[in-house]
Amino acid sequence: MTDDGAAGRADKNTVKGNRSFGSAHRSTIIHGDNNIIYPSPDSDDGDEDAAEEEPAPRSHPFPWKLIGGAVVAIIIIFNIIPGPPEPKSSFPAENGTRPAGSNDLAVLAAALDGLQSCAKALVLQPQNCPQQVKDWAASDATTVTWRIHGVPGDGAVIHYNGEEGRFHVLGTAVMTASYVTASGPALKLRVINFWARVEWAAGKAKLAELKNYDDTPRPVTEKRNPQVPDELALSLVKAAFERCVKTKKSRLPPECPDTYSGAGSSRVSWKLNGDPSINAKPRFEPSTGLIHVEGDYSVTASYSQLFFGATSEPASGRYDAVLSVDDGKPQVLRISTA
Repeated sequence: MTDDGAAGRADKNTVKGNRSFGSAHRSTIIHGDNNIIYPSPDSDDGDEDAAEEEPAPRSHPFPWKLIGGAVVAIIIIFNIIPGPPEPKSSFPAENGTRPAGSNDLAVLAAALDGLQSCAKALVLQPQNCPQQVKDWAASDATTVTWRIHGVPGDGAVIHYNGEEGRFHVLGTAVMTASYVTASGPALKLRVINFWARVEWAAGKAKLAELKNYDDTPRPVTEKRNPQVPDELALSLVKAAFERCVKTKKSRLPPECPDTYSGAGSSRVSWKLNGDPSINAKPRFEPSTGLIHVEGDYSVTASYSQLFFGATSEPASGRYDAVLSVDDGKPQVLRISTA
């Protein structure tokens, strides 16, 4: 019995390289570069004249050499051309000879006295001071009160710039600004990178300039950990939440999570659901000296509405409580939604 499939496959033999294979009827020559040559029907597949058939076209290496050379040239150029220089801090390095009798404690004290003077400002953007609050809704702010928290002089860097004849002091201060607007009371917390220039004259340090340092890179001014026990930090956060829910207004106080009810002007009874300190984790932040306690909270606002009667409105979310140690006593500055 004849195998038609085998006969068909005999006519479709595969040809690779520069060798030829084929059927008895016709040969197909496929060169390594995929050029296919079909000989004339009268040619003899077994005859040596097949070697005299048209040779395969040769490849031209010139374009590839040109591309390779361009790539090498680009690599060489990028290796020769230097990269941009590292950014340089505008805070000067120590240089020159310090004035006789000068000392860091006196220089730092002059800078901190200037910071205390700035904390007495009655506006949100005081002149010649490093702190400011930019709040478009606070153009009519009244009863502005600034407070300094923590130890602003801790971790400060002091350099003498002999080229200028002045001391430079760089430090970090934490300040809060409480004020009242048409929308009600407000509280802002600011981390201030202050930069003071201090002169030494007649054996005393005198503040010449105090401003905010906003340049990069910035010298490290890390603060020491006050080592507040976790249990104490968590208990302070819980007590702060309990104070928050004592308000009778439709919105929690500004030092509490930004939570409000739909009660409008109606009196509200707030309730703290559970203990917000459970599963919370305190952590110390060396760059500011602050302690952060992060956790979850849940509250419920109850009030009465016209036409709807008694209404309860729950609210919950994550929080970030910020604590500072002022005069050796830890306290919660603010609890914000995280």
